[in-house]
Amino acid sequence: MYLENIYNYKLLDRRNDHNLFKSVEFADLYNDEELSLIHVKIGSTPEIRYCIQQSLHSTEIFNTQSNVLEVYGIQSIKKISMLLVIGSRNMFLPNGSFDFGKNNSIYLKIEIIEWLTKVRSLGYVPEVIICKDIRGTEVSPGKR
Repeated sequence: MYLENIYNYKLLDRRNDHNLFKSVEFADLYNDEELSLIHVKIGSTPEIRYCIQQSLHSTEIFNTQSNVLEVYGIQSIKKISMLLVIGSRNMFLPNGSFDFGKNNSIYLKIEIIEWLTKVRSLGYVPEVIICKDIRGTEVSPGKR
């Protein structure tokens, strides 16, 4: 809701108004300016791996059934994004950058590479955005 209100994104989370593929959630948000479907996942490695698979599945469907999202007023997609909100502190470096090498799951790393490759091969621009989950923690303004 926050991103929908602040950035004027279309909220697609849990919507399945489309007639085909009723069990598929195509994305959580849509950015009209960048023509970007955005998949959002808050969680740890298993949840993120699920998000990757969901994103791949919906991208492959949209690639062959490009009119499936017209019911939401979405005519064109150029970018497929994943916004991953991660609670694990060990992967964030003191300067605020993120190091996937600190994650112990080789499968997560492989799946991200496969996701990037597949999204590119389908003609879309892939984007992975990593954020630190600061809910429930006291963080000073300069440390986010």
